[in-house]
Amino acid sequence: MILMDRIELNPRVCNGGPVIKGTRIPVFLRLHSLEQFKNHLVILSPKRAKWVHTA
Repeated sequence: MILMDRIELNPRVCNGGPVIKGTRIPVFLRLHSLEQFKNHLVILSPKRAKWVHTA
């Protein structure tokens, strides 16, 4: 899987910054949450968590 399959740049979403595809979750926020919580299930539903974890 290519990383960019899960990340998108869209000028109409989050001022064009990188977000997780299909959401408005900025990549920096996801990385920060991984650092802080060490567990993706804390902040995301299990269905999205598995999908986002692969990004």
